[in-house]
Amino acid sequence: MMSFTDSVCKGIENLFSAKGRMSRSCFWWFALFCVLVDTALAFLILIATQPSATTATIINLIFDLTIWYIFIVPGIRRLHDIGKAGTNVLWILLPFVGWIYLIYLFCQPSYPMENYYGEPVH
Repeated sequence: MMSFTDSVCKGIENLFSAKGRMSRSCFWWFALFCVLVDTALAFLILIATQPSATTATIINLIFDLTIWYIFIVPGIRRLHDIGKAGTNVLWILLPFVGWIYLIYLFCQPSYPMENYYGEPVH
């Protein structure tokens, strides 16, 4: 199991690469980091700018789209880790049911041996 710090470093290091695998603990620690950063930045911007409701909505939309992008590439690597094709991340487009299915897949244990996508990550 990877530590929080190691997971964040690994997630940032491979942020734009869908190749390889990402362990379950690494994925969830990185997801927690992304949510914390998103929340903190949104809070700081709202305090610093005291925007109108429209501006606040636009700020939230920008941050939400950023988080979605950040979860797509690590999500593909997480799917690779369980032996699934990265295209399964497209379930994200199906509201509610797709998200539940993706969370189910992301919670699956890692495939213990080498698979089509590479060596297991420890």
